[in-house]
Amino acid sequence: MLYNFRDVLNMRLHLTQNAIMDYVMNQLHFEDLLLCLKNTYFLQDESFSQHLCEKLFKWVMKCSSLGEFADWPILNKILTRSTAIPSLSNFPFLESASVNFVSISEEYLSKKNKFLRFFQFQFEIDWPLNVIIHKACITQYINIHSRILELEFLCWLLGKIWRLHFIDARSEVLQQSPQYRKVILYRFNMHQFVRVLRSCIHQDLGGPLWQFLLKSLNTKELSIDALEDIHLKYLEKALERCFLTQDTHHLHEILELLFRQVNTFCDAALAASWEMNPDTNYFESSNFPLLSDCYKRYTKCRDRFYEFIWKILSKMITRKKFKPTWDEHYKLYLETVLESGKGYS
Repeated sequence: MLYNFRDVLNMRLHLTQNAIMDYVMNQLHFEDLLLCLKNTYFLQDESFSQHLCEKLFKWVMKCSSLGEFADWPILNKILTRSTAIPSLSNFPFLESASVNFVSISEEYLSKKNKFLRFFQFQFEIDWPLNVIIHKACITQYINIHSRILELEFLCWLLGKIWRLHFIDARSEVLQQSPQYRKVILYRFNMHQFVRVLRSCIHQDLGGPLWQFLLKSLNTKELSIDALEDIHLKYLEKALERCFLTQDTHHLHEILELLFRQVNTFCDAALAASWEMNPDTNYFESSNFPLLSDCYKRYTKCRDRFYEFIWKILSKMITRKKFKPTWDEHYKLYLETVLESGKGYS
């Protein structure tokens, strides 16, 4: 009589896999762990994101140079204290969170405007969750987090320009200055673009994309491989929404240039001094040529950004060079970004 080792082995493997899946889905509460990642990396926990932004951004503005910002011990305290928010204390990821810093020269920072890449959250993920979410996944989450935090920072900076001039005792007199009115208009248009893009990303990550993940997790008879594939698809779509995939690298490069111009504009606007010109009897600033130049460069980047999105949509509509990852939800997302930005272009 022959003994069928293969059937016995397959049966034991099946029982083991079922036990692992029960542990991951039920005892570990896999959906809750993913919700933790979503809230942390996508800054969708309002208490956490507001506390982090207030501490980090206000401290940045106290620095006289980018090199001074690279004071790792101080920055480490800000970030580690920011993660100790009561509303996030029940998230297991934050219990093992640490902040690492990358040593970058001030010259590189000034050239590339990469100061938000200084730090990165790192988490220790225990077995068996690390079978599904790998270190490479965490690296991608870090890239998403950096992009969203960059948008938050630019919104904060552009808002600071308005608040600074609003409380200026000369605000009523300044408003009569043609130069001043142009600068405020430039600021408004930039602010609207950044806010619209930030809002589109947040709404899609927290809405349709999150629902896609939950719906996929409700599939019957999930295996470890299937669960890993579901998470990778979700992560790929999240990267796509932030324009961080290989297929969207042109949009990513355009946004990098655009954000650099916005950041330079903010630095110049916050440092601008307004003095009365006796020849024109209006307040003028020596920084106005730089501010105007930044805005011109910004508008070129913005127009290129929308033009490229339109080209992508045209290809998707005509089914030419259609990419499998460019699903109907992504098409709707791009249309929302395009339509939302039309009123401010």
